[in-house]
Amino acid sequence: DDHDRSGRYLTRDVAFNYLESCAPNAILFTNGDNDTFPLWYAQEVEGKRTDVRVCNLMLLNTDWYIEQMKCKVYESDPLPISLPIQKYYDGINNQVFIDERSKDPVDISVVIDWVKSENRGTKARFSATEWLDVIPSRIIRIPVDKKKVLASGTVSLEDSAKIVPYIDINLKGNSIIKSQLLVLDMLAHNNWERPLYFVTGYHNDAMGLEEYFQLEG
Repeated sequence: DDHDRSGRYLTRDVAFNYLESCAPNAILFTNGDNDTFPLWYAQEVEGKRTDVRVCNLMLLNTDWYIEQMKCKVYESDPLPISLPIQKYYDGINNQVFIDERSKDPVDISVVIDWVKSENRGTKARFSATEWLDVIPSRIIRIPVDKKKVLASGTVSLEDSAKIVPYIDINLKGNSIIKSQLLVLDMLAHNNWERPLYFVTGYHNDAMGLEEYFQLEG
């Protein structure tokens, strides 16, 4: 009786607003429990906007959750993840080091292909028997397809003049974690077809993309 929540709809309504702010077939990145569970409730219990794929970036560090994200759920298509499971098994690529072999920007698709490759030329040797996947540049370039950005509704026609030809991600520190690698994979293979939403910015999961965010909701 001390946990009676009857008549309290704020959390439910906020979840509805998050989902209704998303374009059809969108991907909505969340960070933790409090911004994820209400969305799961809205979709699973009340059937609200099940075309939107909620992707919890904390759970995206686990192999079982990545496997779930690669499946169709209700009206939500699988996430555009190209990495095979042997690249994100538990204990594999939990941390991917930056081995700055190029000072120039490297196309994001090349970066993901580099990680997927089994060629030792794309790896770094950490011990006599250990060769690990690495990121070959600190600057990762995402080409922008203006027509697709407009067609998907990611940017309105009125703001089309603001669309840039590419976006550069400038990685900080010595490494990225598995969830960040998966976000890069999705950015590389989404082809600007599905609008991407972050519940909030200014954290590591946003990859420094806040400069290109627009506020929704």
